Parts: sequence; C-alpha cells; structure tokens
Amino acid sequence: MMITIDSGKCTGCGACVERCPEGAIRLVDGLAGIDQAKCTGCEACVEVCPENAILPVNVPEIEGELVPVEVKKVTVEPQRQRALAPRKGLAVLPWLGAALTFVAREVMPRLVDAALDAWDRRSALTASSTSDVASTSSRPPPVLSEPRTDAERGAGRQRRFRRRGGR
Repeated sequence: MMITIDSGKCTGCGACVERCPEGAIRLVDGLAGIDQAKCTGCEACVEVCPENAILPVNVPEIEGELVPVEVKKVTVEPQRQRALAPRKGLAVLPWLGAALTFVAREVMPRLVDAALDAWDRRSALTASSTSDVASTSSRPPPVLSEPRTDAERGAGRQRRFRRRGGR
C-alpha cells in the first residue's frame, strides 16, 4: 500500500502532518509531500484530510520490489468534424462502389455455388469410375475346363494373301 497526494486538491492545511505517526508528511512550498521511505501505509492521514487530497494506492509487487503507480487524469477534447469536399476526378467512385456491391452480393454467390456443384459432380464421376475399374480388375480371368480343339480354334491355318499389282 502506498499513499499519494493529489497536488491539485491539497490546500496545505497541515492536518495530515500533525496526524502522521511516522512523521513521513511535510509541507513543502505550501503543499503536503510524503517521504515514501518513512511511510508505513497506515492511512491515518487519509482519514484526516478535509479535501480528500490524500489517496491510498495499491501497488503490485514484482519480484519482491514495489513499483510505484501514478494515476494521471487525461482530458479528452472532442474532435472537430471536417466536411469532405468532393474532388472533380472522383466522379467514378459512386457507381464503382455500387457495381462492386452488386457483384459481391449477387454474382459471387452464384459463381461459388456453380463451382461447388461442378466439383461435386466431378468427384462423384471419379469415385464411380474408380470403383468400376477396381471391380473389373479384381475379376479373375475365365477358367477353361478343357483345352480347345482344332475345330473350335478354326481348322487349319488361315493365311492372308496380299495382292500384288492389283491382282
């Protein structure tokens, strides 16, 4: 626990100086100041201050050391809004934005659906053709019970004759 003094609120009344049992508070240039080495964090001065200028601050402990944390008030000023004047060369932008919006909302979903449908059809065809190839290649060759005779093969040899010279 650490004690801090808000110098904006402190009036230098000295009530905290009299109340501090450790003598850690002194008036410097008409304002209260705390010697952190002497302060034990008993908060006796916090209860006595009529202006609520003394505040206890919880300080995180990092590897056995205390790190002081300062609270700063930040004032936020509203920003002025500037009106944008249209430029002469940018007359294209309104219809370009409308065209891009139309393409994004109407055309792209249809293209994506068509592409996905085509992909599904192609994957279905390849899956069925792979199963057909697998089923035909897994069939064993037909087994003949008896060897074929010459009559079944075709009696004798068949010869082909070429005609030479148009004969």
